[in-house]
Amino acid sequence: MTSAADGPVSGRAAMRCRSGGRPFTRRTVLGLMAAASAARTAQGQEKDSVRRVGVLVPYTETTILGEDVVGVLRTELKERGWIDGKNLQINARGRLGDAARIRIEAQTLAKWAPDVIFCANAILLAAVRRETDTIPIVFVQVADPAGQKFVASLEHPGGNVTGVANYDFSMAAKWLNVLRDVSPGLRRVALIYNLESALANPFFVRSFGEAGRNLKIDVDTGSSISDADIKDKLAALSQQPGGGFVVLPEPFSTRYRQQIIAQAVKNKVPGVYPFRHFAVAGGLCSYGVNVTQAYKEGAEYIARILSGATPAELPVSHPEKFELVINLKAAEAIDLAIPASVLARADEVIR
Repeated sequence: MTSAADGPVSGRAAMRCRSGGRPFTRRTVLGLMAAASAARTAQGQEKDSVRRVGVLVPYTETTILGEDVVGVLRTELKERGWIDGKNLQINARGRLGDAARIRIEAQTLAKWAPDVIFCANAILLAAVRRETDTIPIVFVQVADPAGQKFVASLEHPGGNVTGVANYDFSMAAKWLNVLRDVSPGLRRVALIYNLESALANPFFVRSFGEAGRNLKIDVDTGSSISDADIKDKLAALSQQPGGGFVVLPEPFSTRYRQQIIAQAVKNKVPGVYPFRHFAVAGGLCSYGVNVTQAYKEGAEYIARILSGATPAELPVSHPEKFELVINLKAAEAIDLAIPASVLARADEVIR
């Protein structure tokens, strides 16, 4: 990965997870997965009985990702021969933001005893792991799963957990670099997040502080807990030139995305967001993984396990690239001229 010291990053830059010195990309992982399950398939594992998949996602509505993420799983599994209502039963629990409800839903799914449980972030994964160490678990949108002790290692997960990681914690430096590229006069940056909203947040905050010091940029790593906190933080950034903000990939920022975007326009402050759906909704720019693609890859893990593979033998994969999305309407709204060099390397420009 490019570090803060490596300078500006490209929207087309690939991220590679290394284990034993070898590139560990999605293609590598899928090859290993295919080999791991081929023997079991050959031994007669057939899709002739109804299998069960439990799903925990923090949202199910179409307004966040532009499509129903549970629908993505259904479609991808169908393409692999697992059809919901035929040889597969999917029990999906969504809109999970409250800790008490997360615990109840995790307990309910574990008691249902599915063949696989799918979890869409670290908090959901932690809740399910407390309920079972035997049911196979597939995750997506979890930062540094080895660092957070969800797996023994990326190449050899061990136990009953595997899946698709999204970021490691040095990503904070990349977001800060992107913001500096978009707004060259950057001198002060605030982090928008809630400390209790995601298990990875303290690690990102530490990395963000280190990146700010390395780049000689003043950083505000204070946590927010409400809409009022967001308003105050962005208003403070507008008091002097050179202000900007970075939004962390976690439930709090997703829940308050419209308020963040509206306050950024009101105060004419540039910001970088972690996912494309923020830029589509009116945010200035996003730099991060393709969330829908992560769900598609998660479906591949589910299918492999349903065909006989075990999580312990399916290596954790990382995304092969990050996407840089620029919203020129948002730039115009805050009177910011995006440098031509940044536009040239963008994966998508919204006009």
